[in-house]
Amino acid sequence: FARLNNTLVYESEGAVTMKISGVLRQKKSVQTSINGSGFYYTKELTEHIFNNGFTSDIVLKQMSNPTIDVFNGSTISAATYTRRLQELGGSKLPYEIRIYPTTYQARDKITEYLNHYNDNFSKEEKEQMVLLENYDEIVGASVKVLVKGITAVLVVLAGISLVVSSVMIGIITYVSVMERTQEIGILRSVGARKLDIVSVFSSETFFIGLTSGILGIAVSLILSPITSMILEKMTTINSLSIITLPSCILLIVSSILLTLVAGSIPSAIASLKNPVECLKKVD
Repeated sequence: FARLNNTLVYESEGAVTMKISGVLRQKKSVQTSINGSGFYYTKELTEHIFNNGFTSDIVLKQMSNPTIDVFNGSTISAATYTRRLQELGGSKLPYEIRIYPTTYQARDKITEYLNHYNDNFSKEEKEQMVLLENYDEIVGASVKVLVKGITAVLVVLAGISLVVSSVMIGIITYVSVMERTQEIGILRSVGARKLDIVSVFSSETFFIGLTSGILGIAVSLILSPITSMILEKMTTINSLSIITLPSCILLIVSSILLTLVAGSIPSAIASLKNPVECLKKVD
């Protein structure tokens, strides 16, 4: 134990006997807590410490030399002097004030009021300003960074799947062109233009994209309630998986455009085929 004048501190005449009135334990179901660990005491003890602190030798010595640090004798600024008095129990200036607004509107009003208070001081007087720390914004920024990272990973995976699906659609369309060479020759021989041949295969890829988009949305609508239920049990937040009408329309349009782009090269190859060579393959 620490000693003061060769006497154990807890045995000194100025020691204060404290009584433990209770022990708090956090529930297992609670993941976080606003209050940290340690001892919690009443306001009376705080006042007692302040009253004794103002008359202690070390506080009086620091007050008598506001520009000299009582610990090491170095020169200190006004801010360091104020902080040193707080550490020694010789100042009632609060180190931190926690405000718990009941609504977001109240939080915004409090923030606006404190910012207006800071406007009364210049940059040289920044030590007198109030430093604001909005825990909602801090947590929100952390969550935002995490969500951005997860979104980036999902975008990369989605991009890879789109490239693979585009290549597969192009291959399927090209196989269809090769198998229908005779049909292309017959259509060209009866007067079909190159643009008409492109339209035939483009219409097929259009319906492929439309059908796949509708099937994808149907499967998503079936799985969405199940996914929301699982996520609600894991995070206690409901309705995390939501599918809106604009999202459905965007997905269908994207699916159609993707298939049209993937089938454009095979369609162009089909339109450039020589009708005479195509008809020679007719049995």
